[in-house]
Amino acid sequence: MLFCTDPVETATESLPWHRSLYLEFLRRAGVTRNSAQPDTPSLRCFRVPLEDRGEAFVLYNDTEAAVQATVRGVDPD
Repeated sequence: MLFCTDPVETATESLPWHRSLYLEFLRRAGVTRNSAQPDTPSLRCFRVPLEDRGEAFVLYNDTEAAVQATVRGVDPD
């Protein structure tokens, strides 16, 4: 269990420690990160399961500037 008294989701802005908190949580939970490049705090990458057992990658750019990103998928079973 990882308890945070100041949840990142309730913050009005991204702070430097938010990224390190989530990265540490993922590491402790044994969760593999999605491989998105560039690996910057402003680019967030989520994998979303689809109804047909597929998955989609969702990228969220936290800045006003345009960003070109590359995402490597997971090899199918």
